[in-house]
Amino acid sequence: MECTLISLLGESEGVITEALEYCKKKFEKIENIVLYTRDVREKVKILRKVLKMKELKQRIGDVTSKFVRIPVSDITSQKELMTFRKTVEKVIKGIDRNKTVILNISGGRKIMVIVMLDVVRKIGLKGLWINIISRMKREEIAELGEIVKEKIENNIKLEKEEIDNYFFSKGNYIVLEFSL
Repeated sequence: MECTLISLLGESEGVITEALEYCKKKFEKIENIVLYTRDVREKVKILRKVLKMKELKQRIGDVTSKFVRIPVSDITSQKELMTFRKTVEKVIKGIDRNKTVILNISGGRKIMVIVMLDVVRKIGLKGLWINIISRMKREEIAELGEIVKEKIENNIKLEKEEIDNYFFSKGNYIVLEFSL
């Protein structure tokens, strides 16, 4: 079975990698679509590099990833909301109807999640939504994120423990799922 995972990249890259690990347990092939705003461009650079690492591929498999920039930095107006919706509609309409769609609602603003769910429902795709909940403290995740960012920017190899801790919440995360 194949799936398309659609995620909003927010404060932590970990919600993407944890969702990919979850999908690997259920699906043979995963297409990964990451939506992001210009505020998280640095996180996109890190995520692109990390998804190519052998150590990560051992956990999530060989994933095809596509990154789609949302042309707003935040949703603070009706115009920005509609721009976000049009971007989401374009992405979701391009998904193969034979694949299961997994919406990762762990990142982004609540209104973004509501729009994504509404678009998928109106188009009539089958699938699930998932929410990743890390049991690590936000401060600890942020501190680890700075270490990881510095190492990746300086081409220093990440230790297995750093990968486990930051990108997989030390294995201390849960996944909630619900059918669309």
